[in-house]
Amino acid sequence: MLPGDTIAFDLAAIAPDLVKQSEPKLCPEPPVPDREGSDQGKSYEENRARQYEDYIKEFINDPPTPSGLVYALTKEDGKSVTYDDCQRNCGILIEIKGLGYAKLLQNPICRESVSQKLLEKAESQVAASGGQPIIWIFAEPEAAQYVEKAYSFDLTWRCGKEWREESAR
Repeated sequence: MLPGDTIAFDLAAIAPDLVKQSEPKLCPEPPVPDREGSDQGKSYEENRARQYEDYIKEFINDPPTPSGLVYALTKEDGKSVTYDDCQRNCGILIEIKGLGYAKLLQNPICRESVSQKLLEKAESQVAASGGQPIIWIFAEPEAAQYVEKAYSFDLTWRCGKEWREESAR
């Protein structure tokens, strides 16, 4: 049982004969619960970041990765790194950044620490990816543009589909 009364099933565990063994496993399986506290202590109805993540997940996979689940890979140092989604048909790892980053990156008081955390996340994801492509999707064009100018990683930066709170309902 996941947050929001969501139930997730692992088809390989329940009915292994239905899983197509000939198809390559491009994404880490199975997706795992997101780290403790990732809900920011908010209910789903109050958590715009989780709502945006779930909204974008609908465009990545059919059926989408369940809310509250992420994909995890391990770096050489043994530390686990998470990605918000993984496109199952091609193995592209996805990081989704919701609303609020543009404001934080424009604020001189917190810009440096937020920027440093984004950089550390990107470096960790690249180190754990084993060369798989990574796409970061931002809800706000200003945040995507800031990151694009600030860093030169082998990542693809995209501004996500337009989203309004009504989209999550």
